[in-house]
Amino acid sequence: MPSTRGDTAADTSSTPRSSRGGKTNASTLLGIALMLVGAALVLFPLVGQHIDLSKIPSWLVYVYHSDGFYFVTSPLLLLLSLVAFAIFLLQR
Repeated sequence: MPSTRGDTAADTSSTPRSSRGGKTNASTLLGIALMLVGAALVLFPLVGQHIDLSKIPSWLVYVYHSDGFYFVTSPLLLLLSLVAFAIFLLQR
């Protein structure tokens, strides 16, 4: 029976939309790595209440605490984020 919509394209619903051959995009791997590092940094204040974080190098983790307020950041993570953002902008 002919199509009533008027299109002549073949049905391709059984074929995959994209075939990358098992390769993963580098920005995907960087994104996953940054998410894992970010999740670790979210957990650091909880861990910091039980162990001494002052032994960790300041270029890896910077901890600021005052009156029960903990702020943890990573200069390395900030640098990696800036590099990833610059690569994103340059690829456009």
